[in-house]
Amino acid sequence: MNLSGGSTSSGLVHCVTQTQTGYFDMGVSSIGTNGGETREDTQSTTFTAIEASPVPLTIDCWRNNGIGDPPIAGLAEAVAIQVAHTQLFGF
Repeated sequence: MNLSGGSTSSGLVHCVTQTQTGYFDMGVSSIGTNGGETREDTQSTTFTAIEASPVPLTIDCWRNNGIGDPPIAGLAEAVAIQVAHTQLFGF
């Protein structure tokens, strides 16, 4: 997830990935022009979810204690890998 803020954006941005079975935390970024903040950041996630059938994947981002215009969150890249069968050897 690419996060960016304009000249008046400031605050913490928290993102999670959600499937039918749960939430997977992506992290918190401090976006803005104040000391200790950055104008752009990237959050990523890797997770395993076992679903009984194909379900939607949702990425949610929100701003905590923000000032000014909200930062912009845009999807950078999404890759889904489906494994239909697994087999363990030597265990």
